[in-house]
Amino acid sequence: MTWFGKNPVNFYGSGTQALASAISACIKSFRLRSPAIKTPPEIVLPAYGCPSLVSAVLYNNAIPVLADLAENQIGYDLVSLENKISEHTAAIIVVDLFGLPTLTPGLRGLAEKAGCQIIHDCAQAFFSASRQNAIKNELVTLSFGRGKPVSILTGGAVVTAATSTVQVPTTEDSTTTNATALDHLLVLLRTSVYNALVKPHLYGITHYLPIALGSTRYDRLLNLHPISPAALKLLSTNFNHVSTLEQSARKHYRALFHSLTNRGWVDLCEIHDPNHRETLLRYAVLAPSKTARNDLITGSAGTKLGLTAMYNNTLPHIQNIPTIVRNQATPPNSLNFANRLLTLPIHSDVTQSMVQQIAELVEPTI
Repeated sequence: MTWFGKNPVNFYGSGTQALASAISACIKSFRLRSPAIKTPPEIVLPAYGCPSLVSAVLYNNAIPVLADLAENQIGYDLVSLENKISEHTAAIIVVDLFGLPTLTPGLRGLAEKAGCQIIHDCAQAFFSASRQNAIKNELVTLSFGRGKPVSILTGGAVVTAATSTVQVPTTEDSTTTNATALDHLLVLLRTSVYNALVKPHLYGITHYLPIALGSTRYDRLLNLHPISPAALKLLSTNFNHVSTLEQSARKHYRALFHSLTNRGWVDLCEIHDPNHRETLLRYAVLAPSKTARNDLITGSAGTKLGLTAMYNNTLPHIQNIPTIVRNQATPPNSLNFANRLLTLPIHSDVTQSMVQQIAELVEPTI
């Protein structure tokens, strides 16, 4: 597939499965590197993130270890990260939340010093040419599920550098499996229904349907299976479509939150991607306080503006999260981040008038 260039790519039934496969590869490398260590390996991950991170780690019988975020940022606090790395660390998971880049030279250097692998979780990121060209020794995981930048409602992938010697476990090769006409019809039907439901004027009815759009809870990963061959055929088309999208709302959000920086607002998109190189999943900012964030979301209820707190909690406080994570202390920066995070839609249906509505809602909270 041309979007991945010369980089080897393996496809799976979901993004979580792809991440689990990448972790498995890192653990195999760790066992070869440290044969004397017989205890379960450790995987370091950010204390704020999707609970699927934990699912993928526990699928491999590894221990998830939570590190703190940097203050008012999406990426790691490198001091906290270094303190969490030990001789038992098989990999560090770096997450590009909302599509924002977070893999820094300092983080690469820390991983190299520790002798452990990096897994670059780009599940919320568009796999652009800049990301493709930046792959070095890390494993890059992608998701094509609901709400992802390139969505076929299912599937995920692990991309490695062309020179990588890491062996990523595979499932049955879906690229050579024939799909029936019914398979294609069902994929197109599901895609059409989903795309209709996430439109602003229809999204509200999902609250009355037996589906879980946008809910955050821990679900155990039970197995790995191939990606749907019928869905896979849509991938190139969707990549091409997303690559041509213009996120015009971004400049309006930038102007709005730039005017609010002296009032305690933090524009995460300007911090992590000041040159606007990446296609974003959501526009992310930090409110001055949890109260201000919650008041804004409450005030927007019924307006169809789509303001959210995303996961709303750090990993130890996610619904159904296993004890091994729940019993870990919540790092302070991650807790502050979870309490203040506000995400805004950035898709093509967002207009300047909608941004103005948001600006008018912000005023009472400051």
